[in-house]
Amino acid sequence: MATINSNGTSGGNWSATSSWAGGVVPVLGDKVNILSGDTITVDGIYRCGDDTSTALNISGILKASRTVSSEISVRGEFVLNNGGELDYGKSTDTIPSTITAKIRLNDSASLVDGKWGLTCNRLANYFVYGASKTTNTDLTTQLLATGTTFTVTDATGWAVGDTIIIATTASGSTGSQTEERVISALTGNDVTISVGTTYSHEIGARVGNMTKSVAIEAYNLSYASYQNLISNATTLTNSREIQHVALKSMGDNSNSLKYGGYRFDGSGSSQSALAYISVGNITFNTTEQYCIDAYNFYPDRLTISDCAFYTPSSTGIGTRQSAVVTFNNCVVYRAGNGVTTSWSQGGVGCIYNDCWIVGCNTGINYSGGQGFKFNNCKVASCNLASNWGFGVGAELNNCDIGYISGLYDGSCTYAFGVSVNALTNPLYNDCNFNIVTSITSNVTNANARFSATISNKNVDPSSQEIYTSTGAFFRDNTTFKTGVASLRCEPSSATIPVSNEWQIFAPTGELVVVSGYLRKDINYGSTNRPYVTLSGLGITASTYTMTDVDDTWEQFTVSGTQTTGTDGVLTLTATFQSGAANAKAWIDGIVAPPTVAVNSGNFGYWAGGAPAKLVASNFTSADDIWNKLTSDITLSGSIGKQLKDNIDIKISESGTLEI
Repeated sequence: MATINSNGTSGGNWSATSSWAGGVVPVLGDKVNILSGDTITVDGIYRCGDDTSTALNISGILKASRTVSSEISVRGEFVLNNGGELDYGKSTDTIPSTITAKIRLNDSASLVDGKWGLTCNRLANYFVYGASKTTNTDLTTQLLATGTTFTVTDATGWAVGDTIIIATTASGSTGSQTEERVISALTGNDVTISVGTTYSHEIGARVGNMTKSVAIEAYNLSYASYQNLISNATTLTNSREIQHVALKSMGDNSNSLKYGGYRFDGSGSSQSALAYISVGNITFNTTEQYCIDAYNFYPDRLTISDCAFYTPSSTGIGTRQSAVVTFNNCVVYRAGNGVTTSWSQGGVGCIYNDCWIVGCNTGINYSGGQGFKFNNCKVASCNLASNWGFGVGAELNNCDIGYISGLYDGSCTYAFGVSVNALTNPLYNDCNFNIVTSITSNVTNANARFSATISNKNVDPSSQEIYTSTGAFFRDNTTFKTGVASLRCEPSSATIPVSNEWQIFAPTGELVVVSGYLRKDINYGSTNRPYVTLSGLGITASTYTMTDVDDTWEQFTVSGTQTTGTDGVLTLTATFQSGAANAKAWIDGIVAPPTVAVNSGNFGYWAGGAPAKLVASNFTSADDIWNKLTSDITLSGSIGKQLKDNIDIKISESGTLEI
């Protein structure tokens, strides 16, 4: 076979002999070069390449016809050189809904995953833009098992023959109940499918239309291909338009350059040169590694919106190696991992807004990431809603975890688990939880440095929780000594203690006395009883260990004088250790002059979703001070005792404090 060049005189239709130098239309076995200045329009069904190297080498423009359906299969690598262009629809000239334009990659006489794909170089232009169509919507009528008709909120652009995905609404890791069907009739938003569903789907279930007028897929769907879009550094205008395109069997497992159905690679491009890329309404149907793999992207330069992911055994969305990406209104219908960040540093500062992750083994797999935010997202019908590994600073704000009112109730088995040697500190803020088995899975791990804070659980300011690898802390609104709540600890290790700290103001040269109350229940046991320690600033640590008494508040006192010459802060540490089932212990009524660290702060013992590290006096109510003055009037070092020693003070029989 031969290497065939475009004519060098502006090109023409693929089918025309005049479009090619030598007057021969390329066929399978021929390598094709589209020269700079030439535009070749694909106007039928064609194959090219000899299965040895680059099959389709584009320095000019490869364009899909807007008047007839087309298909190009590439047996070898598809390469867009710097200055070359792929024109499969633009925002100003989309591929119409009445035709299809398809690219088939990884054609080979000897099929292997990831053998061939598409590489778009930095200074190439990549335009893929199909007809506008609603990608994600939801059921407005219940769809019972064996049902064939239902109504959705918005079926704009849908057509008979389209493939749709209907999300599971069952509990647990039930992605297998996510179903793929074909539309057989359509009237407005009323849909009929050719084969009835196997399972029931409730009102509100997400429905994705996976069919687009532009399609990029593997030649044989059993052998995945990939697309590697290397960072665009031409201008700050779009030279990457990607909207309304369907990808199928894309995203190979074989190596990191081939992970993505779309692999967006920002390596080697300065922030000032990297173009803004907006991606939307892509549908992914694959069993391979990643649908989208974002790699080394700068802030605000890559936005992915309104996409649908269906990847039963692998990952929907992957970000790694410092990628900063924003995802809006995306839906993962089924995946092994819905969202993954990993590989060395992982993604950094990625933001997910209004996204749904359903039908996964693990909804969010956070390994190696930093500073992710999930805002108003929903995670349902998963085994683990989230799994935490080596990553820091993740926030989930106003998210629904295993619960969506009227749709999912207890649909996740666990809210979160941790990987071996995990190092992360996620914050769940104002999130709704409804979990089948337990909040945590596999959290007890001596090697894990892990702390998950649930602030305002179920949007309730009186419900605060912290989970670590050796125990958990809770705001307890029913068992307390003073105020309205105490801090309850539920230790989970017989060998490794769990602790909480408070900072205590310590003027130099002055005795600081901290008092409060400890309590343990009968399950806690007699060994490794709760204790508190005051330490720091070079003082001799002062420790109080609780006596072996159950279900009784026991007062403690610890003290010390720091002599550094400047005012500073000491640390009060409360430590608990028990491996007994249902063991519980409490701390309450902490008094630490000159600041009263009692049940105060935003949530009482809590500020900003975490146990207060420093409780300032302006958070202390008059009632808190009054309680301390009257109950601790004789306690050495207390505010009440200090006042009594310096002021003529007494308490009447009625409990009135008189001066």
